[in-house]
Order: sequence, then C-alpha cells, then structure tokens
Amino acid sequence: MKKIILILGIGILGMTLCAVPSIKRKDGTIQRNGISCRQTTYTLHLGNGKINYKITTGGMDDTLIQSQWGDFMFGIEYWRRPNNPGSWSTSNFLSVKTKDGRSLFRERAADGISVLEHDGMEMALFSIPSGNGCLTMKIAQFKNQPEWLFFHLSHSSCDLFEIGLFPISKVA
Repeated sequence: MKKIILILGIGILGMTLCAVPSIKRKDGTIQRNGISCRQTTYTLHLGNGKINYKITTGGMDDTLIQSQWGDFMFGIEYWRRPNNPGSWSTSNFLSVKTKDGRSLFRERAADGISVLEHDGMEMALFSIPSGNGCLTMKIAQFKNQPEWLFFHLSHSSCDLFEIGLFPISKVA
C-alpha cells in the first residue's frame, strides 16, 4: 500500500512540475569558416506554448555571430494545430531598434534568462546588455487569458524607437 501511495505521489508531483514554466538549455559546438563556435539553444515553456532563443557565439570575447541562417533565432510557438506553424514566426518574431537604427536584441547575447509563475501568471524574463545600458524584455501569459501574450520592453539608457512583432501572414 505504501508503494502505491509513493508511486501516486511521484506521479502527481511530476504532473505538477510539468504545469509550471521551465527552461531547457542545450549547448553545442559548430564550425564557421574553420573557427569553432558555441551554439546555445534555450527553450522556455510558458503557458500554452514555448519560446525558442538560439545564439551562436565565438571569438575571444564571445561575440554574437549571425553569418548564416540559424545562427540567431528568437521564435515563438503558440496556439499551434498539428502540421501548422501557428500564428507567430518560429525563427524571428521580434525586432527592437533605436533611433539610430541599432538592433538592440541582436547586439549581444542575453546574460539573464528566467521564468517565473505567480498568482495565475507565467512570465519569461530576458536581460540583454546593449550599449551602455540593458534591454529588458518581459513576456507574460495569464492562465485566465490563454489566447493572449503581454510584452513589456524597456532600455535603461535610451528610448526604443521601433518594436516589430512578426506573425506569419497566412495560416493554413
């Protein structure tokens, strides 16, 4: 009887852990023009979907490399049906620029990525060093509004000029 209760308890704990937001990190190495580069992929499970953040870095100072398609990706997968890409770009759904045309999100790799859950809300947090400040991005989903995502973007030392979100134009 104790074994059955223990097995049921572990099963319930496992289901509970799957219900909270999580981050999975995968590290690998690739070659770019004879140079060994590090590729890191973060998969953030949030609400009824996931956010994929993939970066390629190399050199002595871990410079962000974006020489080929797939070196940098920030995709989002929400409200997907089987065999359908969903309503958001799965490889590049966000652009953040300053008045002088700098692409803040692509200048440097995020130095802080986390998820949290509080009182019916799940949130992903990104901290990206940029220029002489920091770009902060928060993506939230409320359990009572599963069809909506809420974004908050700010920069500590400059005004954001252009923010673009890219859904897929046509869903089959």
